[in-house]
Amino acid sequence: MSISRVLTLPLLTALLLAAPVVHARTHGTGGTELASAFDKDDPWDFHVSLGYSRRLKRGSVVRQLVGRDITQANVENVKELRYSQTTHKLNVRAEFGVFWDLQLHIEFPIILSDNRVLSFAQNGGSSCGTPASTNCVTPRNSTTVRDGFVNGGAMAPDQIAVAGSQGAPGGRVLPIRSGLDQINFGLTWAVLNQKRDDTKPTWVIGFEARLAAGSTMRYDPANPQANTAVGRGLHQMHWWTAVAKRFPYIDAWIGFHYLMPIERDDSLFHETDFPGSGQERHEPRHIGWLEAGLEVIPWEDKKQQHKFTIEIGGRLEGIFEGRGYSPIWELLAGQPNLARTCLDSSIWNNGTYCKAAGDVIPYPGITRIENHLNFFGSLALNLQVTKYFQARLMFAIGHEQDHDITFADAGRAICNPSNPSSRGCQGELDVNDPVQVNPMYRPLVDTNGRRYRVAEATVFDIAFSLKALF
Repeated sequence: MSISRVLTLPLLTALLLAAPVVHARTHGTGGTELASAFDKDDPWDFHVSLGYSRRLKRGSVVRQLVGRDITQANVENVKELRYSQTTHKLNVRAEFGVFWDLQLHIEFPIILSDNRVLSFAQNGGSSCGTPASTNCVTPRNSTTVRDGFVNGGAMAPDQIAVAGSQGAPGGRVLPIRSGLDQINFGLTWAVLNQKRDDTKPTWVIGFEARLAAGSTMRYDPANPQANTAVGRGLHQMHWWTAVAKRFPYIDAWIGFHYLMPIERDDSLFHETDFPGSGQERHEPRHIGWLEAGLEVIPWEDKKQQHKFTIEIGGRLEGIFEGRGYSPIWELLAGQPNLARTCLDSSIWNNGTYCKAAGDVIPYPGITRIENHLNFFGSLALNLQVTKYFQARLMFAIGHEQDHDITFADAGRAICNPSNPSSRGCQGELDVNDPVQVNPMYRPLVDTNGRRYRVAEATVFDIAFSLKALF
């Protein structure tokens, strides 16, 4: 069977399942175009690129509500909030050829501006009018106000939290964030290279260390402008492999990626770890994705090394269950009604909050988030002018599967052999036993019937990059 037929089935499958790439790349063909070194007539390669991207992410936050009929045990999702986030990013990347088909790269993704807005859910975004429609969420009927997360009595009828120096009265001011989250170092090797042997595809394998470089994002409602960082306090280990095959007028590729997080000591993830308790997991979320695409080549001048291509890409992303920054993390951070008291420092001691019995565990805002899928689709235009210069313009749209964003469990039942009649030995959680209880569980937001949930989330990306090849 020919290689082209072998690639056809997984490629078509990926394109049907995935919708394109959400993260802008500086080049097409799935990252299989590499800088090389020690080639005949070309002893070394050096590439440098500068890219700009704008992302708009918006959606709804719904809240679970026990059925209106008190005799029913069902839980329904009722709209509560709307959110939007606009992020402007500058990406600086350099690639070095260090050996035959072996590339080293360094990348600086700099967040120029991260602006977030939260508002009460209205009728399709329009004003509720006077009197307010029964389908509108206002301070009078909001469960977020009811539970004391904001002061509804002093609030405007629509806004709950806005970015900038002026916030909604009674709501929360969200700082406009900027800075550097991570610095990325990577190594990519082309095991096979079609340019060297046209009977085979190009196959690359790679590893990238995304090292936490910026300050950790935190939010203090008493001083909302004190922290404008964008860092999550996470190192991430990124493994990937991709295969590409060039045909006369088409370049097809498919890639598989996995991202494993490691929390830094000063991260909120590390600080919310309570060994010896009933906490099942505190770790940040792992991410895996499949991406594929076709690069159509309507015009190419191989002699002058000019080329224009149209790229259609796709991405299916799996986000595993774990703790993370949700769209409402700043709304929950530092809430007095979400604080908790350390029951026993010898059991709940994490070296940060619980150093002695009676210490207070503040709520950091990050929550345990349910696993879900993301789907993305993209269209890109690539232009190469001589062998020294490339330009790329990309548009992408994505959708996030609905998922719970306050999803912590109360703990886990543990059997004490010395007390076989205990509830833990019967498979039931003993809420009076600190060994079984999860210190980060908050009934006000984590109980089934009180949880918050993201719905109707859509992402819009536009990116432009210039790349010089030496």
